[in-house]
Amino acid sequence: MARFSDIKGGRMARKITFRLDEKHLQELETCSLNFGASVSFLVRHLVVRFLEDQRRNNPSSVARLGGMP
Repeated sequence: MARFSDIKGGRMARKITFRLDEKHLQELETCSLNFGASVSFLVRHLVVRFLEDQRRNNPSSVARLGGMP
């Protein structure tokens, strides 16, 4: 599982934009305040965690780029 410290200092390659409905955005902002982390940081953490889970449980669903384990 991805740890916050594993992705916090990582180099970001590209900016992406996505949309959430108001209810989910408010929940995410509340989590952000409770964790003391930015919304962007939480989203990055969740995406990395999802991709790691996919690699572990369904390796064919995630392309392995740049020699990632």
